[in-house]
Amino acid sequence: MMCTGRNWCDFVSYDDRFPPNLAYYKIRIIKDDKLVNEIEQAVKTFIEKLKSEINNIHHYMEAPWQTRTRVTLPDASET
Repeated sequence: MMCTGRNWCDFVSYDDRFPPNLAYYKIRIIKDDKLVNEIEQAVKTFIEKLKSEINNIHHYMEAPWQTRTRVTLPDASET
């Protein structure tokens, strides 16, 4: 519902292996704005932590590699 903007959603389940009185189930789920806000805040917090971890990884990967590894390529005039 957060993605679609709808205020409700019908959850439907059908399994013909069950007896007829149990094979079909439907329940209407009503949007809970408080829960939507909690989820949005948790996602924002996760994204910020993820960005921080990515920056840490980039910093770790770039700095040590550049200082420990020296690659010398031949000059184009030498070939």
